[in-house]
Amino acid sequence: MAQPELNTDDALLEALLAKADGAAEALVERYGGRIYGLALRMMGNPADAQEVTQEALLTIYNKAGSFERRSAFSSWIYRVTANAALMRLRKRKRQQAELSLETLQEPLGESSRILEDWRRIPSSDALNHELGEVIQSAVQALPDEYRVVLVMKDMEEQSLEEIAAALEQTVGAVKTRLHRARMAVRKAVTVYLHEGRRPTT
Repeated sequence: MAQPELNTDDALLEALLAKADGAAEALVERYGGRIYGLALRMMGNPADAQEVTQEALLTIYNKAGSFERRSAFSSWIYRVTANAALMRLRKRKRQQAELSLETLQEPLGESSRILEDWRRIPSSDALNHELGEVIQSAVQALPDEYRVVLVMKDMEEQSLEEIAAALEQTVGAVKTRLHRARMAVRKAVTVYLHEGRRPTT
């Protein structure tokens, strides 16, 4: 259990810088779940997400001194996590000519925000389950730089400004990538609904 005095980002940062007792535990308690959630949606399977989470936590703990305080501490944490995920994705792509990605084991509700325009989809548990898999496959098929923006905005519910700070991009660049990512997922869902074809990764 984190010490009460470490329940703010400022206090946590100072504890990490000082390598104080309880700092690592407080980091895991405060941000471990959020780091894992982003890693899971980026990587597509729990095993890789665990690796990314551990790498990100170690980087944050060991390199807290590199945080320049030009953005929120949480934005820097998301940047470290996203970078760790992107590096592992690139390594995986170099090692495998053809990727075989596992689908995310999450309910449709986590991805359904992308589908807000499709109000007339039939209410069927079987259809919803399969549609959720289609959405998740479409997200996994996105280029890495588009996927991270979509995940952070539509699934992690971060603001455009927070995403821009975390990725060291302009808000305009984030908007462009988000629009392209949403259009790609929309197209995949439309093709599935009208033609029954799933996206390929």
